[in-house]
This record gives sequence, C-alpha cells and structure tokens, in this order.
Amino acid sequence: MKPTLILLTLLLTACSAALPTPALPATPLIWQVQGTASLGWLNPALQACALKQPEVNLVYLQRPAPLLDLNAARIALRWGAPASLTTPAVLLGEDELIFIAHPGNPITQLSVTELLNLLNGKIASWEKLSPTASKEPLKVFTYAAGEDIQQVLEAALPGLQVNRETGWLAPDPASARQAVAESPAAFSYIPKRWLNATVKAVTITDLTPARLRQPLLAITASQPGEAETIFLQCLSEAAR
Repeated sequence: MKPTLILLTLLLTACSAALPTPALPATPLIWQVQGTASLGWLNPALQACALKQPEVNLVYLQRPAPLLDLNAARIALRWGAPASLTTPAVLLGEDELIFIAHPGNPITQLSVTELLNLLNGKIASWEKLSPTASKEPLKVFTYAAGEDIQQVLEAALPGLQVNRETGWLAPDPASARQAVAESPAAFSYIPKRWLNATVKAVTITDLTPARLRQPLLAITASQPGEAETIFLQCLSEAAR
C-alpha cells in the first residue's frame, strides 16, 4: 500500500508543478476629465476616444468654468482661454457665439446697439423692433457670471452691462436653446455647435464673426504624455 501512496503523491506533485501561474490583470488607468456645458456636444466623442484605449477608464464631470480643477482632473475642457493660463493647453478647434430667437420671430438681424439694448434691458419687447413681433415681455436668457460662454460674450462686447434683474438664467446652452424654441418672446446666445432647427440664428450686422470666435481648449496640469496625446488627437478630429 505504501508504494502506491508514494507514487500517487508524486503524480499529483508533478501535475501541480505543470500548471501555469495565472497572470495578474493590469491595473487600469483612471482619468478624470472635467468640462463645461459649452462642450457638452463633445460627449459622444469623449466616450469613443476613451474606447480606443482599453487600459483607460474615463470619469467625466461637467462643471462650471470657475470650478474646473486641474488638481483633480487630468484634462479640463472649456471654450476660450481663462483669464490666466499657466499650464499646457491643446487646441481642439474653435466655436462661434451666435444669437438665437424663436423661428416665428420676424426679426432676422440686429445692430450692435440693438443687441446691447436687448441684453441690458432697455428694450422690453420685440415689438419695439418690429410691429409684427411678439408683444409679450422680452425673455433674455443669460448664463452665470464666470461661465466660459458668458466670458466669450463679454469679450466680444466690451463694457456690456447684462440685465440680471429681469433676465432669465440658463444653466447650459441646451436649456437656453429649448427656452427660446418654446417662446416667441425669448432671446439668447449659444455656441454655434448647439444650433439646430428648433431656433433661428439672428445676424449682428456690424459685428464681425471673428470677434465671436474662440478656441476650444483641452488644458492639462503638465505636458501630455503619449496616451494623453493620442486621446487629445482623437478629440481634435471630432471637434473639427
């Protein structure tokens, strides 16, 4: 009996030694990316570009421009440069600020003076500009102070005094667009990338489009590495 037991033990030992040691899975990279609502249209591209790098798990947070935090995020996305930029920034493309009204509004263009008076509250209804326009009190949808879209507006119109007493506050371009689409008395401004058939663009006759264009930026805390560069190149292709 003993020889048999010894032989069985040897066979079990030999089989055990032949089994390969299982490889430990690689630790995934977790990237936090923060972005403002102005670049919300880029969300599908963020997911698609992340899928091209299986080792990366992307965590995306939409935040107001003043709260973008490069101490927590690997990449911060915004429209236009902040007041002070001390870290690297990659140019993804550009966007243009446009002014929008309800499709049924007969007004198709404004002068800069008329635009300023709409925004500062001196014009109280569209009827002041066209007798066939809405007689309802004007609803101007603006954005919180410090938001990138608001900074683009104020850079294009230096000295602008936005009427915040009777104005309406929009949390993001999608909400502003929806509000204008639903009310003939409404007026707002959005990045051109958000324009669709539910609203119409109003031309500003004496304001050059170049003053309304700003870059789309990906800001990083340090110089991007190889993986970040590939990811940002993918985003740049989607933002063209």
